[in-house]
Amino acid sequence: QKAEQEYYYEINRRYLESRKIRHDINNHLLAINALIETGNIEQAKRYISEVQEQTDLAAMPVKTRRDVLDALLFKKTEQAAEKGAAIQYEVSCPLLDCSISDYDLCTIFGNILDNAIEAVKAGERISVSISKQHDMLYISCENPFEGELKRRGERIVTTKKDFTAHGFGLMRIRDTAKRCGGDVNITSEDGVFRIEVLINS
Repeated sequence: QKAEQEYYYEINRRYLESRKIRHDINNHLLAINALIETGNIEQAKRYISEVQEQTDLAAMPVKTRRDVLDALLFKKTEQAAEKGAAIQYEVSCPLLDCSISDYDLCTIFGNILDNAIEAVKAGERISVSISKQHDMLYISCENPFEGELKRRGERIVTTKKDFTAHGFGLMRIRDTAKRCGGDVNITSEDGVFRIEVLINS
C-alpha cells in the first residue's frame, strides 16, 4: 500500500508538471519567435533545448494505462539512465482491462527490470515489449549479458558472482507467472539475455 501511494504521488507530480508546461507553452513559443525575429538564433536554440529538456522530464516514458505500473516503469527508466543506459518500451496493447493485479504486474516488471538494469553498462539498451497473444499477456525483455547461463531444473544459475539476487528475482517472476496461469522462458544467446513471460490476462 505504501509503494502504491508513492507511485500515485509520482504520477500526480508528473501530471501537474506537464500541465504547467502546457499552460506556459504559448509564452515559450512567443519568446522563441521574438529571439528568431531579432536574429538571436543561437539563444533561440538554447531556449528550445531548455524547453525540450523540461518537457522530457515531465513525460512518462510509457503509457500502459495502469497508473501504478507506469510510475514503476518511470522509476526503472530513471535508474537505468543513472547508469547511462536506456530502456526502450514497445506496448501494442493497453493493460486497462487486464485482470492481473497491480501488485502482480509490479512484481513481474520490477524484478525483470532490476535484473536487466544490474546487467547493463553505460551506452547499452534494455528492450521491453508488451503484447497480447489470444487471451494471454506476453511480456519480453532483452538486455546485453556477460556470463554463462546454466540450468538446474527450472532454476537458472550463472558464473557471475552477483547472481544470488538475480536468482531470487527470477524465482519471484516465475512464481507470480504460475500463480497467474502462465509460464516463463529464459534464454541467453550471442551476449543477449532474454526473458519471456506469458500470463493469463
